[in-house]
Amino acid sequence: MRPALGAGAAAMVVALGAQAETWHVSPSVAVRETFSDNFLLATGDAARSGWYTDVVPGLRAEVMGARLRGFADLRLDAKRYAGDSRLDENRRFLESQGTFEAVENRVFLDARAYITQENLSAFGAASTPDQPSASGNQVETSVLRISPWIRGKVPDVANYHVRYDAAGIRADDPALADTRTGEWIARIASASPSARLGWALYGSALDVRNDEVGHIVDRRVRGRLAFAVTPQLRLSVLGGVEETDFAGPPRTRTDTPGAGIAWTPGDRTQLAGVVERRFFGNGHSVFFSHRTARLAFRLASVRDAAVFPGARSAGESPARALMADLLASTVEDPEERAREARRRLEESGIAPFSSLGSSSLTSSPVVFRVDEASAAMVGARNTVTVTAMRREQRTIGAPAGAAPAAPDDDFRRRGIDANWAYRLTPVTTVTLTATALRTVGQGAVEARSDEDRIGLVVSSRLGPKTLATMGVRHSTFDTLAGTGSYRESAAYASFSVRF
Repeated sequence: MRPALGAGAAAMVVALGAQAETWHVSPSVAVRETFSDNFLLATGDAARSGWYTDVVPGLRAEVMGARLRGFADLRLDAKRYAGDSRLDENRRFLESQGTFEAVENRVFLDARAYITQENLSAFGAASTPDQPSASGNQVETSVLRISPWIRGKVPDVANYHVRYDAAGIRADDPALADTRTGEWIARIASASPSARLGWALYGSALDVRNDEVGHIVDRRVRGRLAFAVTPQLRLSVLGGVEETDFAGPPRTRTDTPGAGIAWTPGDRTQLAGVVERRFFGNGHSVFFSHRTARLAFRLASVRDAAVFPGARSAGESPARALMADLLASTVEDPEERAREARRRLEESGIAPFSSLGSSSLTSSPVVFRVDEASAAMVGARNTVTVTAMRREQRTIGAPAGAAPAAPDDDFRRRGIDANWAYRLTPVTTVTLTATALRTVGQGAVEARSDEDRIGLVVSSRLGPKTLATMGVRHSTFDTLAGTGSYRESAAYASFSVRF
């Protein structure tokens, strides 16, 4: 996977460089010194106190052109422990995506590559995808996605869209099989989206291959009729058929009736939802968002089947997405808005990603449900973000004769993440952070873990590109068995420069 990831990233850079009109390249380096009373996150008397240093060089490149848009954010965290070099380690982080318009307004190529730190077990200490940890529960996960697609129209009749998405997923653990996926997605719909009566036809064919499940497929054909009750409200009915062996042999065939709603009463409010019968029961995808001048909130719920659901796609975290929503009325360009949202979170001391939505990795298909509610408020001095999440996951489709799913793979999780940043001066902010998680097993073996973290951070911008922070944190982690439980308190200071 790593050679493919490197080749894909290099190809993206070459293509972008050939056509780009505007480049923005920003190297950075950060140094963080930490004293912890349990830097190995060990249990009881095994806890060791001491100092460790993180040196984090990074490079962010953005390109904005007539036919090319994209970014790549690469960091290396080199962790060095005082007095015991055997513990030293390096962690890589990458988030990148780009779109190349090969034929104007018709043929495109999307590419994404990312490297994150994901959970090996749902019942270990939860990881934050873009942050290193001393926990042995982290596993480096690499993903490369290449997606050529075309769009066009049959004048006065229909619009069409055809995409092929190829992905490779690799977790740096021998127990997790490398996974390759390929999916064809096609859509043809009525020419006028604002017509009172509309129609659409969808088709998809997903192939998944890895050494654990072999070759499995999921193929779907759907039709939709939509009726505009008002210009802002559209209702739809869906019907189709699905053939899959995600649930294990023999391959099943399921009718997939459903219904949908789309309501957009204005630029600040959006509701979209679809409910369908699937091979695993009822599936759905519902999203609602609303914003005012200083407040934004989102509600989302998804129930679906997937392979490697824990390997997150490159996309917005709840905090970053909410901050971008609040900037929508003042910053029109999406790329500039995302950049400003990232800068404001950095200055507020609010982490762009959270361990709240993390999941354990498994090479087998799973049925999962994720419900999430998030809100952000920005005032003259205060910035508050809150996210609550509920996740359920069950493994399906075990090969014939295989052992039952491990308790790590089937679980329910509840959690809340809150941040309150108060601006003391124009350049200094103090931030209080808190996270609570509870994970309960759904397998035959009883399993449970509870995790709580609280922290206080003071951030000060020393110059236009220089940021200094000092903070303290306290973490508690308890498991049902108690063998992996720990307590940790730490104080740290960091200095970062973006050139």
